[in-house]
Amino acid sequence: MIKYYFTDKKYWILMPPFLLASLMLFLFLPENLMFYGLIPLPIFWFTYHWWRRKEEHKQ
Repeated sequence: MIKYYFTDKKYWILMPPFLLASLMLFLFLPENLMFYGLIPLPIFWFTYHWWRRKEEHKQ
């Protein structure tokens, strides 16, 4: 199952921007607001699975 994510183009297209956004939030937000750095993670997984399901229903 893990190997599937490493060969999926959709995963690699979406992962860098969301990872970068998360890191930027962690680095530049004050300590009491650092939990906002976790917000991109569920958005990433929602977008990734939505995109995969959309492609599956197309076929």
